[in-house]
Amino acid sequence: MDFMKNLLFLSFAITFYFPPNIVYSQSAFISILNDVPLMSGLKIQKQTALIFDTPSGRIVEVAAVGKIPLLKVREFYADTLPQLGWRDVGKNIFLRDKEILSINLSIIVNRNTRIKFSITPEPIKP
Repeated sequence: MDFMKNLLFLSFAITFYFPPNIVYSQSAFISILNDVPLMSGLKIQKQTALIFDTPSGRIVEVAAVGKIPLLKVREFYADTLPQLGWRDVGKNIFLRDKEILSINLSIIVNRNTRIKFSITPEPIKP
């Protein structure tokens, strides 16, 4: 019985000491990018999807749109991607496992924000 009480206490302690990460928990992941979240309020433009395998790695592009301010989108990805192993190496550019993720932001018709996600292999260094 003491074992069960200790186990129950430990499970509660772990839950409260390591709370679930809520930064991207309500976001879906972009299916063709596998492990890049889609910020809530954005919608993928399926017609923009491009997937290409090369000897040095994959090339993937897709765009999303939504009525979210550019700054909010930039903050979301700057906060979320490092938690998923992406290292911030420049303005909206992230690196992980020899892949570069670029996020290009722009404003289009009706004040929608357009986000273009691109994954390319990291260039081979001589």
